[in-house]
Amino acid sequence: RILYLALGASLLVGQGAHAQDDPQGKFYADIGYSRLGPNLLEFAKDTDPEFGGIGGHIGYRFSEQWSIEGEATVGVENDKRYSTESSELFVRNVRTTADLNGLIGVYAKGDLPVAKKLNIFGRLGAVYADFDSEAQLMFTDLQTEATLNLTLDGTNSEFGAAIGVGLPYDPSDKLYLRRDIQRIYMEDVDMDSVSLSPGVRFGEQTATATPREAHLPS
Repeated sequence: RILYLALGASLLVGQGAHAQDDPQGKFYADIGYSRLGPNLLEFAKDTDPEFGGIGGHIGYRFSEQWSIEGEATVGVENDKRYSTESSELFVRNVRTTADLNGLIGVYAKGDLPVAKKLNIFGRLGAVYADFDSEAQLMFTDLQTEATLNLTLDGTNSEFGAAIGVGLPYDPSDKLYLRRDIQRIYMEDVDMDSVSLSPGVRFGEQTATATPREAHLPS
């Protein structure tokens, strides 16, 4: 956590040293695949659920360094686990299913140029996540052959804060490929997410002629 906070803070605070004139505000949007789960970046144990989701960002750039963006992710791959325990007296089977219904967030984002087509960014925001869970238990007494079936389900919805870093690569002025790593802090559970998203920039942009272009015939 200290590493993410320090890196995010350094990116956001360091923007003043790289400030430059910016063309008119631009919009951008992307969509891609996300992997989410508690302690995902800490080599999660087998007991920790993981989710797959399709998500994207849409944002507005105030300058070369500063943006505000929204994020939305919908779960497309749930987490299913099975366990069996047996002895001379009983057999117990447990099946658990966990689903990510959705996650939405709003972020402030700061970019730090490191190369012509490569930036590093940090972002800080607020998120809301919604999960479903279900546990099915089947218990069999081997002596009496009696069987007990039990199903428990629930929904967990939480607000939280998120901090993240990312590495976007720009193959052109309009297109980019974005890699995100994020840590989400909620009341009952903390969660990591990793995503890869291709995107596009659009909107007005002030064109500036280069010296070579200035001498070209019309």
